[in-house]
Amino acid sequence: MEYQFSKIVDPSLFDSKGLIADIPVRKNLFSEAEYFKGALDPKYPLMSVDIPECRPERLEIVAYANEFAFLYDDATEYMAHDQVIVSMNESIRLFLEAAETGHMNPQGSGINNMQAQMFKEMATIDQPRTMVAMKAWAEFLQLTSSRYRRRRFETLDEYIPYRVWDVGQMHMFGLITFGMGLTIPESDMEKCTKDT
Repeated sequence: MEYQFSKIVDPSLFDSKGLIADIPVRKNLFSEAEYFKGALDPKYPLMSVDIPECRPERLEIVAYANEFAFLYDDATEYMAHDQVIVSMNESIRLFLEAAETGHMNPQGSGINNMQAQMFKEMATIDQPRTMVAMKAWAEFLQLTSSRYRRRRFETLDEYIPYRVWDVGQMHMFGLITFGMGLTIPESDMEKCTKDT
């Protein structure tokens, strides 16, 4: 792979606490944060190191969508389970509508209006990959809504597989494919799922 939008970060500039072994950290060249807010660390904004090859014109909306997802996840931690299901079902409906029709018609909450605005901005940049992201995010919410949110874990060995599927895999798949402008052939989807 030829790198166009990122550079390797000098490992002497950060302390990885031994979490990344010998994996080189890359940072997007177009991600300087003027202010520290949310995931916008002044040196290493989250999306700039999570998706270092994110296309520059997509980085802002990708970072916004990621931040929104984490805020939404935090908010649902304190909602009654039945309220979480209602909220997630509405989001699933919107994401599937967008994935199938290329349009999103929000009804109800401000959350739905914000999701529709994100969809609109993403679709303006790249509608086919936006529709793939919406389908992935609907699948992510379908999986998440079926789980009990207040489960307690005794070990990391229990927690990590749960969290990978609860948040990581489908959420990041949508962000990465849209952010990098990737088209994954259907024949490679199983391998992508396994590798992420």
